[in-house]
Amino acid sequence: MLEYNKTKQLAEQGDIDAQYNLGMMYYESQDYVEAVKWLTIVAEHGNKGAQFAVGKMYYDGEITTKNYVEAFKWFHKAAEQGLKEAQYNLGMMYYNGEGITKNYIEAAKWIKKAAEQGYVEAKFVFGMMYYNGKGTTKNYTE
Repeated sequence: MLEYNKTKQLAEQGDIDAQYNLGMMYYESQDYVEAVKWLTIVAEHGNKGAQFAVGKMYYDGEITTKNYVEAFKWFHKAAEQGLKEAQYNLGMMYYNGEGITKNYIEAAKWIKKAAEQGYVEAKFVFGMMYYNGKGTTKNYTE
């Protein structure tokens, strides 16, 4: 409880690290309204981890209802900063047409970026895209 009180005090004083930590504390305790409040503040300051977390909350519907448009926005910001989990999720949103028009070429672009960073799920999906010729030409060798 002492750690929470100190973190909350620092967060309220504008400490970005404390705001992130407080948001994650709320997330882990499943207080999603407070979690998104604090993590959004940090995300707006460009923190890719917070951007991904906010995107995931919107994607999973942990706030109230799912909001793929908001999830896409936050995943895109984190993906542009090179966060492989966000690149993969963004690619899958393009692949499935969630929050954006379905676009296999954009899906392949983002999923490939995540795969190149060693993200296992992205490697598998990108391989299947080669196999099926979605977003890229069919290439059984790849």
